[in-house]
Amino acid sequence: MKHIVSRLTAMGYKSVPSENPYWDQSGVTICDPDGLENRAAKFGRAVVDKGSLSH
Repeated sequence: MKHIVSRLTAMGYKSVPSENPYWDQSGVTICDPDGLENRAAKFGRAVVDKGSLSH
């Protein structure tokens, strides 16, 4: 997970606080260039991406 976050921040993506504290404790929220929030959390050995459903 840290490797993914490091690569995204190196490309200019910003980590932002999530509206739901669960994601700040269990993963990370990254804001994409369009302003949409994308969430990633590590469950076991898999990394799960949860994109924002709001437009």
